[in-house]
Amino acid sequence: MSERRIARDSAPGHTGSVGTEQTCLTKCPHCESPYVQPLKVDRVDINLISIELLCPECLTWMSGKFSDDEVSKLMNYFRAGKAELLDTYDRLVQSNMANMASSFIYALKKDLIGPDDFSSNSPRTRSK
Repeated sequence: MSERRIARDSAPGHTGSVGTEQTCLTKCPHCESPYVQPLKVDRVDINLISIELLCPECLTWMSGKFSDDEVSKLMNYFRAGKAELLDTYDRLVQSNMANMASSFIYALKKDLIGPDDFSSNSPRTRSK
């Protein structure tokens, strides 16, 4: 059985007041932001894990003890968020590279790029 109460405060290290019963570790109980971040995770017992979380939106610090299942769900949530972030990053890189390639092709077609753009004496390549 997990300790379902979370101590809240505005900074780590303070004892804080005991918050209300939490049903979801993936949302801040104060501002409901989905961007909570784990600061510290420690196993306290064979079936119990202590977690410290920080909400970057309102700077609420939370801590509590939870079951393996609850922590596993939280870690899966973080993994899914990381995968989404990496996917978005990859799409943006691909889009930006395509835009740069299009600009480069346009500049080549319009004869806006010459050999001097790549020489070591070019103002763009000189170190400052």
